[in-house]
Amino acid sequence: MKKIFLTTGFCCLLYASAVAQVASYKNSIRIGADIMSRGGTDDFVPVIRYARHVVNDRIVLAGSAGYHKDKNTLYASDLGYDVSFGARPRQRFMFDATASFDLIRSRRHAFRLGGGPSAWFRKDEVATGTTPVYSNGGRLIGIYIVRDRTEEINIGYNLAAEYEYTFGSRVTLGIRANRVDINKVGVSSGAGMNIGYRF
Repeated sequence: MKKIFLTTGFCCLLYASAVAQVASYKNSIRIGADIMSRGGTDDFVPVIRYARHVVNDRIVLAGSAGYHKDKNTLYASDLGYDVSFGARPRQRFMFDATASFDLIRSRRHAFRLGGGPSAWFRKDEVATGTTPVYSNGGRLIGIYIVRDRTEEINIGYNLAAEYEYTFGSRVTLGIRANRVDINKVGVSSGAGMNIGYRF
């Protein structure tokens, strides 16, 4: 009987220690990827997030950064010629700040809803016009394309919902869905997964 009490007490001590560890780590870093849908296209976006957990993990203040790059082709067919031109790649650097609230009172599970400001720095290039080039004999020998290059910061807001499960005391696995509305870019919606580490 004495051994049973000692064993039970030891297990309770380990459990209390594990619970205390889960609650004691107030910072986390998460690495993952989102699939962002915008204008009928799906973009793969690697994302890194840092978060500060406050008020017994009920509130999480997070900042994230993502990057996307894809090929860009300018089609002069839209301007009257059946040709295409290579252009510099489209690039987007995405930054979000999010404050979220956990709706579940659990040491292992978290379901958070939140939102905050967003900023995208984008580099883009579009065709705005063409000029045909003729030989002295009047034969079309080329087309000069007028390119409009854009490098600007656009701001907006984001809304997010995420579920996260904590393994042990430090490692987390989460899924996330979000909606971003950026000035001059439009609305993007996405979903993704991430793995994290608390410290």
